[in-house]
Amino acid sequence: MRTILGEQADRGVYVAVPSPGARIKTKHVINTVYAGGLAAGPFVEVDDGVCISSPELLFVELAPLMGAATHLMLGYELCGTFSRDARDPRDGDATLGVMPVTSVARIREFVRQSRNLSGLEQARETLKHMSDNAWSPMEAIMGTVITLPVYAFGYGYGELRLNERVSVSSGASRVPDLVFGKTKVGLNYDGSGHLDLDSIEQAVRASIDKPSSWEAAQEIDRAKHAVRAKVLDDSLRNRELGSKGYVVFPVTKEDMYRCGAFEQLMRQVYEAIGHYSNEDTSRLEHALTNPKMALARQQLLWALLPGESGKAYAWRLAPH
Repeated sequence: MRTILGEQADRGVYVAVPSPGARIKTKHVINTVYAGGLAAGPFVEVDDGVCISSPELLFVELAPLMGAATHLMLGYELCGTFSRDARDPRDGDATLGVMPVTSVARIREFVRQSRNLSGLEQARETLKHMSDNAWSPMEAIMGTVITLPVYAFGYGYGELRLNERVSVSSGASRVPDLVFGKTKVGLNYDGSGHLDLDSIEQAVRASIDKPSSWEAAQEIDRAKHAVRAKVLDDSLRNRELGSKGYVVFPVTKEDMYRCGAFEQLMRQVYEAIGHYSNEDTSRLEHALTNPKMALARQQLLWALLPGESGKAYAWRLAPH
């Protein structure tokens, strides 16, 4: 059985074969020999006689081709409920609400059973920092920077709990994006949709050509009410979580893009962890004492974000 592993336009098709003698000898095929060492279930059949790497094998195979941060973000995606655009993973539209294709536990077991595969060592290291159930690329970016070791320009925090439901007094549930370890301190990413001023601007611009139109006035009112309703819901969310003992910091787009803003946010998070939990935060505070490390973390964060500046920082930090 021939297994297509991937494709690269300038090189051809990657194919897995079970032995050196089974190599496909054509210039358009790059062969990978898997003579042994694979855990059970390494391939997934997608058509009659055609297979692709399982998500668990893919995680191992891509490890040597990725830096620590990129590989961790891949793990968040494979174990999460979002999927990046295959053609433009940085700036393309992500698909939300999909079923996870694997889990941290399944990847860990695959790695445990496998032998002599390139990428196993990095896969083991990345698994130390992964969590299931990321719902969006921005959550994955935050989780990556927060959990990467300090030497890899992260904050060196350990376990994260992502999107766990908290029952509140109304009988409903609230879902913090990210909660730190065994504490009740967390983060919620409040992106532009949480204060959608653009929708009001669009309604106003649409009304310029018909200033006396009743429909235009109604559209502006609808946009204003929608924005107000979202702001009120966010305030209610924070109060309801607070009533259950949670301290959840809102994270804005500005916190992600403005120099030093995320660093300041993490200082506040560590202060809250020290105040509201029994956790020893001395190891966490160590990550915040070196200005050069703070600059390196900022550059890493920028390199992971969408936009042209993100591409520029990613190119600057990549090994050449």
